[in-house]
Amino acid sequence: MTFFKLLRIQQWIKNILIFVPILSVGLFEKNLYLNLTKSFIFFSLFVSGTYILNDLTDIESDKQHPTKNQRPIASGHVSIKNAYFIMCILFLMGLSYFIIFQINEVIYLIFYLIGSIIYTKKLKYVKYMDILTISFLFLLRLYLGAGIINVSVSIYLGLLVLFFSISVVSSKKLSIFGNNDIKNSKIKTFLMNSYTYKELKNYFDYSLFCSALVYLFWIIYEKDNTETILIFYLSFIFLLTCLWNFFKLTRNNETEEIVNLIFKSKYLLSTVLLFAISFISALFFQ
Repeated sequence: MTFFKLLRIQQWIKNILIFVPILSVGLFEKNLYLNLTKSFIFFSLFVSGTYILNDLTDIESDKQHPTKNQRPIASGHVSIKNAYFIMCILFLMGLSYFIIFQINEVIYLIFYLIGSIIYTKKLKYVKYMDILTISFLFLLRLYLGAGIINVSVSIYLGLLVLFFSISVVSSKKLSIFGNNDIKNSKIKTFLMNSYTYKELKNYFDYSLFCSALVYLFWIIYEKDNTETILIFYLSFIFLLTCLWNFFKLTRNNETEEIVNLIFKSKYLLSTVLLFAISFISALFFQ
C-alpha cells in the first residue's frame, strides 16, 4: 500500500488525456487503443517518478501540511535513499518503453521531465508561471496521445484542455489559500504574498467559463451536421452540471486534491461519468 501511495496511482487519471485525441476524431480501432493503453501505463509510471521528485523536494513543507504529512516520504515510511532509487527505476522503465516502441514520442517525455524539474525547483514559486507550467504539462499529455496514433489536435481541443487545466490549477491554489488548517507552508506563504484571493478566483471563474464555451463552439462548428448532434448537446448539459459542482466545491476550499475528491464525491463522480458516456456515445454513433 505504501508503494502505491508513493506512486500516487490515483493521479494517473490525469493521464487519460492521452486517449482524448483518438476519441475526439471518432476512431474506434482495437489496435490503436491497445497501443495507447500500453503507452498510458508506461507514461504513468514515468510521471509517478516526477511525483516522487516533487515529494523529495517538498519533504519539509509536506511535514507541516495537515494531510500531506502522511505521504510516504514525509512520514518516513519510505527512506530518501529508497525514494531516489524507485524514482530512477520509474524514469528508466518509461523511457525504455518509448525508446523501443514509440521513439518519435520520446521528446514528449523529455519535455515533461524538464518541465517537471523546472517547476518543482523554481517555477512553483514564480507568479503566473506556477499556473502556466502545470497547464503546459497537461497539454503535453494531450499531444503525446495524438502523436502516438498520428492524428492532429484541433484548436478547439487544445483550447479546451488549456482552459480547463488553468481552472484545475487555480482551483487547487484557491483551496490552499482559503484553508485555515494549512499553516507554515511554503506554498501557502508564496500564494498569499503573490496573489489575492480575488485574483485567483477570477482565473478560476474565467477559465472554467471558457472551457464550457469552447466545448459548445466545438459542437456547433464541427458536429452540427452529425446524426448524434442531440447527444452532443446532452453531453454539454452534463458538462455544465459537472463544472457547476466543481465550482461549488472550489468555493468551499475542497479541491486541493481534485482527483481524490472525484472519487469521494458521488455527485461529482456521477456527473463526470454521465458526461463521459454521452460524449463517447455521440462520437461512436455519429
